[in-house]
Amino acid sequence: MASEFDLISLLRGVDPENPLSEDEWMSIFIAAKRQSLLGVTFALVENLSADLRPTRKIMLSWMAMQGRIIALNKLVDKRASEVTEIVGGMGFRSCVLKGQGVARLYPRPELRQPGDIDLLVEGDRNDVLEKLGTKYKVGYRYYHHTDVTIFDDIEVEIHHIPTWLCNPFLDKRLQMFFKSSREDIFNSGQRNGFNYPKVEFDAIYSLVHIYRHVFNEGVGLRQVMDYNYILRAIPRESRLPIAELLVKLGLGRFAASITYVCHEVFNLEEEYQIVEPDVKCGRFLLEEIMLAGNFGKYDKRNAIRSRNIFIRFFKSTGRSLRFIKYFPREAPWVPIWMAWHFILRKLGLGN
Repeated sequence: MASEFDLISLLRGVDPENPLSEDEWMSIFIAAKRQSLLGVTFALVENLSADLRPTRKIMLSWMAMQGRIIALNKLVDKRASEVTEIVGGMGFRSCVLKGQGVARLYPRPELRQPGDIDLLVEGDRNDVLEKLGTKYKVGYRYYHHTDVTIFDDIEVEIHHIPTWLCNPFLDKRLQMFFKSSREDIFNSGQRNGFNYPKVEFDAIYSLVHIYRHVFNEGVGLRQVMDYNYILRAIPRESRLPIAELLVKLGLGRFAASITYVCHEVFNLEEEYQIVEPDVKCGRFLLEEIMLAGNFGKYDKRNAIRSRNIFIRFFKSTGRSLRFIKYFPREAPWVPIWMAWHFILRKLGLGN
């Protein structure tokens, strides 16, 4: 049977001298599903010669999934345009974070497997939610976003800040960067009726987003593929300033690890690498990614069945501390941030 790492071989190119068996193709299909890469991988499979393709049964299943992804992308694009118009009508600028905004960088955006809509809205949090609350159901308020039910088919998260770092000293620098990038965020470009930020912003924001998910529950290859296309799109003159800022934010080694994964999986050429790849840390990270799947959904270590808040806290803490060897500037702060955030919520002092 093929391992999940054979999915990487498919992404880099199938060896015509070694056709895969039906069991091996099925294993790759399952791995692509776990990593939310069924759309982009089928585009590779259908370009293979007939003697290298999987069986008709697998091809039809893969083709059906690709069709659903294309249809879902059309729907999410439509909803992103509509919610942009809604908040715009209330007097707020907005942009779509990651997702449909990053899809524009793909050779075939319609094949990127979409999720919900993360809309960053400019304006006072309470003011934004008060106005939305007159027409829509405002749900749970998280630290950085609020769930707002606007559509019955696509979930929408209204972001108040793009993201954060648990290390308070590095997070202060990050938030300063976000504030200074306001025009790069809200006045950059538009696709299918919604706004998206400049790629220089995405180079910082998307890496932090991946970083946080590595600590919290895990991250899959879909998010790394996003970053692969972000790296390829960064203008040459912007690469050094971005690399310097990543180091200033304590993200230098993580950037080097992701660069290694992008090179190994997506064959990212040296000319697009803004930092030198870290082989040792990158291999560790790649193993975590392949084990966890999309947002850690397939990582059995994340299965915390106890309802006891303290047991759940300590298990989550144990997960984050696995990374302390590689990312010591962030890992120790994760449980501290979790405890602080929990106390604030219980005291009703903020989310």
